[in-house]
Amino acid sequence: MLRNWNTKYLSQVGKEILLKAIVQAIPTYSMGLFKLPKLLLQTLNKVMSRYWWGKQAQENKIHWVSWHQMRRAMKIGGLGFKDFDNFNTVLLAKQGWGLIQNPYSLLAQVVRAKYFLATNFLKAKLGSSPSYIWQSILSTRPLLEDGLLWRIGNGEAISIWTDKWLPQHTTFKPQSSIRFLQVDTKVSNLIDSDTYQWNESLVNVIFSREETKIIKAIPISHCNRPNKRIWRCIVKGNFIVKSAYHLCKELQDRDKCQSTF
Repeated sequence: MLRNWNTKYLSQVGKEILLKAIVQAIPTYSMGLFKLPKLLLQTLNKVMSRYWWGKQAQENKIHWVSWHQMRRAMKIGGLGFKDFDNFNTVLLAKQGWGLIQNPYSLLAQVVRAKYFLATNFLKAKLGSSPSYIWQSILSTRPLLEDGLLWRIGNGEAISIWTDKWLPQHTTFKPQSSIRFLQVDTKVSNLIDSDTYQWNESLVNVIFSREETKIIKAIPISHCNRPNKRIWRCIVKGNFIVKSAYHLCKELQDRDKCQSTF
């Protein structure tokens, strides 16, 4: 398609609008359902890069900036183009987010009945004879696991030492050494069951001064509400494709975003 669009009639701004508003939007529906082959996604990235730099048949153009730089956000010196590989991952991760947040939706009930009847999406296994859609959604679980954070309700079922529940930008888990409590102790043991407040004397003894301050600032539900998973990259806790895309790029540098498929 791009081969038929003559670059000499478009300015750089025109080509940018064409690539971002049309070319990057065309495969969105398919990428929201299937994990497309990596070679295909890389080829699409190359096609966009070549068109941007004005390459035509039998003609080579110098690429003054690498694709890695082109896909970076404009505010940090990039051109803001979406990387198809990362975008595919994020759109599929949104489906996984839906399975977590809306467990009683028709899709979630069908998938749960077939693949993880006795557990949840984050602990589900691939299963026997899995559909390609299920394989695609499950492949993005590393991204979701990194971006999810527990919002404290009653504190039950949240492990103090192994689950992510501290709103601090490190591991989101306590780094203080384990004292007095067992490794599998739940957050509910840190909450006074009568006042629905943090047991400050216990918290002060177990955690460092910095972590104690963070924990005491976490609000606790007075209605014994269940805990809830939220998206840590957004203040309101909702999964947003844009924020997930930026997180995916960060994790890609650490080889965590793109799982083996």
